[in-house]
Amino acid sequence: MTIEHEAFGLIEMTGWIGLIDVVDAISKATNVDLIGYTHGTANSLVVIAGDCKSVLAVLEVGRHVGLQHDAEMVSKLIPHPHPNTRQLIQEMVQLNGTLGSINKV
Repeated sequence: MTIEHEAFGLIEMTGWIGLIDVVDAISKATNVDLIGYTHGTANSLVVIAGDCKSVLAVLEVGRHVGLQHDAEMVSKLIPHPHPNTRQLIQEMVQLNGTLGSINKV
């Protein structure tokens, strides 16, 4: 599997229910791909991909929804990722990495 997208977005937050709400909202907001997710004992991480403008818009929607859950939340846009970054994300999606079990969607 090769992941070829213009940008990646990462959303990390506390709380599984809040994360589900965020994923639902971002999936409805614009045309991005949900690449994978992980849920640990304290934090959850979602990886999304698409064009830069769409990913940035989705991160903003995610922040807004996350605030409604009083969750600690961090988001990051990675525009035009370096091939090493692209490879790391691809490996995270395919393998159980140091972040915990990354589940391919």
